[in-house]
Amino acid sequence: MEHLLYVAVAGLLLVVYVVGCNSGEGTTSFPLEAPPSFWKNGYCRQETVDVSHLKDGIVRARVDGRWQQYKLVELPQGFIKWALKRRMELMQGKGAFFLGAHCGLVATYGCPRSDSRFHINNAAKGVGFLPKPEKLKEVNNLIEAAFKKDLHQRHALMHQLYQKFDLYFDKTRLISLEEFTSEDFQTQTFINQMVNPACSIVFLDMTSYELKVIAHILHPSDPKLDDYQKEVVRFANLIHSFGHGGRRKPTRKLMAVIYYIVEAYDNSPRGPHPGSRVVPTK
Repeated sequence: MEHLLYVAVAGLLLVVYVVGCNSGEGTTSFPLEAPPSFWKNGYCRQETVDVSHLKDGIVRARVDGRWQQYKLVELPQGFIKWALKRRMELMQGKGAFFLGAHCGLVATYGCPRSDSRFHINNAAKGVGFLPKPEKLKEVNNLIEAAFKKDLHQRHALMHQLYQKFDLYFDKTRLISLEEFTSEDFQTQTFINQMVNPACSIVFLDMTSYELKVIAHILHPSDPKLDDYQKEVVRFANLIHSFGHGGRRKPTRKLMAVIYYIVEAYDNSPRGPHPGSRVVPTK
């Protein structure tokens, strides 16, 4: 009798646990065994990130199956100084395009794609600085106007913006594109970020930084994008085409990905303590 009572209680507790893991604002079972459907009327919307408190420097995200709150931090000055130096050198024809400050190695986890047994993934992504909200439209207009200019004039514009970095750029976030995902094909990075937006980005150089971030995916056709998000999508597509030598602004818009900075680590092998967290300091 006692054994039967134990089994009944254990079964009830299991039911309560499963229900709790699948409730809306609570937790969800994680990792997922198969990706849910993300698409509706030709666009997708990420439901695992809440930016309603962004003006307070707060992003909420459903990570590891439960909603959590993250305080944004600024990129360390060492990272900014190194990245700007590398980008300037790149415009002068020095260094490799797919190394250094432009190319981040983005690690994600969350949900296996149908062709894999693993829910972990790593992919090289072009990552760059994002202008401040109040400067975003101005910078977009400057870039649009420069598309027909020669390479020297293009570089001069980027040099001018980088020289006034503190005036133009937001230190709490970076920007990228989701280039290869469509309704018919989804990358593993996209799937993972949609269901579990926590990421790690490593920049490979003798000066090496790791950023732990929350990824926010913006589809250009999402009717609920606000004015800021629309300008972010516009910037991500403009700067991608501009930086790759396009002679006119892109006609097809790709999804933009904002990376909100939560933690930063200095992984430089020549540093005093490789792998130490530098932001936040406590």
